[in-house]
Amino acid sequence: MPNCVFETASLVDINMRFGNMEFEPYICDGISFINLPNLRKLDLFLYDSHRYLLGTLFKSLPLLEDLELWLNLTENDHSIGISAPNLKRLFIHLTDHKTCRFSIDAPKLEYCNTGGYFYHFVNSPSSLQEVELRLSDTIYRDDDYYDDDEYEYLEPILGLIDGITCVRSLRLYGNGGHLLSYLSNLGIDMPVFRNLTHLRFSIVNVLRDKLPDCILGNLKRLEIGGLKLIDYYVEIEWLEHTLNNAPLLEELHVTMDINCQGNPDYEQKEYNFCKTFFRRSWSCRIEFCGQSIIASSSNLRNGRLTCEMRL
Repeated sequence: MPNCVFETASLVDINMRFGNMEFEPYICDGISFINLPNLRKLDLFLYDSHRYLLGTLFKSLPLLEDLELWLNLTENDHSIGISAPNLKRLFIHLTDHKTCRFSIDAPKLEYCNTGGYFYHFVNSPSSLQEVELRLSDTIYRDDDYYDDDEYEYLEPILGLIDGITCVRSLRLYGNGGHLLSYLSNLGIDMPVFRNLTHLRFSIVNVLRDKLPDCILGNLKRLEIGGLKLIDYYVEIEWLEHTLNNAPLLEELHVTMDINCQGNPDYEQKEYNFCKTFFRRSWSCRIEFCGQSIIASSSNLRNGRLTCEMRL
């Protein structure tokens, strides 16, 4: 990678996600060679050998608005400070969620998509519109409590939770729901998500842990994707608890896991789920999209539910 790339003051967009980058040795001298005063978008893939860039690069990008970091870091104790007064969009992808600690100072941040555990926000961005959060699948396994390997990483994630409390739309992949339940049972005051109106779960194995009150107060739209119907009685109880404790909820969307297609018992499970769940009249609109059945609360008349069947 030629060093002149980092000395071209007119650049507004750099994409270096693909390929193996190698920088000339004197780059290790630090910030003196970086001059990108007009850069607004940066897409970057970094390895352990580039760690010397992480402490200096972001200080040289005063107008940066869009940042994507793809990090393949295996050495311990990477500390990455992102100070970007105009940053609006942040995407961080980590190959190992345990190797990095981030300090983020981005008061204008509007969108954040990240994994990992160790985050500190200097200030909670008041304009935060959407957050997508990806956590390790080993936080919770079957009927066991938290994996010993992962347990120590749960409490530090409070720094991330504190930093995103102004968010309006939150998407949780994998075990995010278990995490929220874990945090609500710590015996501490959880921050209240006063602006949160839209919550999405993706790749849900089972709905087991109740959502904490700090999430439900102003929620208007809830989406649950990839549900497997492992124990639909437990899942019915979860949904009923959510509907009873989210007074402003207007829409609930439930989508089944496409990988369950072909299971001979699955059609019966979907039927039982709809029969049980739609027997009550809820104040919000409910949409159900399964592998065999499509149903909506708007089609419930006099205790009878009209469904569409997939053929």
